[in-house]
Amino acid sequence: MGRFTNFSADDYNIEGNAGRWYFWKQGMVWMLKRPWGWGISSFPLYFGEMNDGRERAAHSIWVQHGMELGVAGLVTFATLCAFMIRTLYRHRQVAIRLGGQLAGAREEEALASHLIACLAALLVAGTFLSIAYSPILYMAIGVAAAALLGSPLPESAFSRTDEPALPDSPVNRRRVAPQWTRQSQVLGK
Repeated sequence: MGRFTNFSADDYNIEGNAGRWYFWKQGMVWMLKRPWGWGISSFPLYFGEMNDGRERAAHSIWVQHGMELGVAGLVTFATLCAFMIRTLYRHRQVAIRLGGQLAGAREEEALASHLIACLAALLVAGTFLSIAYSPILYMAIGVAAAALLGSPLPESAFSRTDEPALPDSPVNRRRVAPQWTRQSQVLGK
């Protein structure tokens, strides 16, 4: 119980050279020193060589990818993750729009929602854990890609905008009229 109630400055994640902040700073410095990377699984080895001899994990997929794969590897991984989440979100929006019109659209919406949640959870957890090359992370990215590639939603549904346009009518034209037009009508101009 003492560990739960003790909120002092002796947190191993912040203090000294045995916590996450230290590991993350070291990884970022090494990434900047050698932006093309040090090689896969080299963080623990290099950390041990440069410090006290004990190998330590990076405790972050971002730091580990940046140090081991370099700047290009980190940017590629981050771009892949952002692309998958953005594409799944767009896929979900199309499935919602086609929910009552196409069989299987509701299931596609649920699948996309679950995959977004899965990727988000793995990436947030990976920010604090060393799962950079864990099969679960790449399995989730692969399942997301497979769900998008094997989608039963028609391609034509993705070319339209997600927001339907307002029908052309006098009521809608008044609703979106510019502010200066309404003021000039009030003033009689």
